[in-house]
Amino acid sequence: MHKSLPKPGSRRAHEGIWQDYAPGVQIKILHQEPEVSSMTFLVRMAPDSVVPLHYHAQEEHCLVLDGEASMGEHILHAGDWHVALPGSTHHNFSSRTGCLLLIRAEMR
Repeated sequence: MHKSLPKPGSRRAHEGIWQDYAPGVQIKILHQEPEVSSMTFLVRMAPDSVVPLHYHAQEEHCLVLDGEASMGEHILHAGDWHVALPGSTHHNFSSRTGCLLLIRAEMR
């Protein structure tokens, strides 16, 4: 038996609420899938902001939409994609210029 697919839907850019996550870092949740403990969200980082150290129980997929993000030794620009594997830890995750990211990750 196939799992039912999520119902189609759209979210306009002006819809949703930006929530403070850390100094200079905000998130806007676009979609949640509690049955697989996953969500898709935007992350908006101000210049010179840092995301707190965090652990990944599931894969995290990150697409840079605008700006520049640094994840350890990797510097990602608009259009670049990054995956963090289960069991990995993100530290030194920052943005020198500010950025907008699209992320699919576990629900927290």
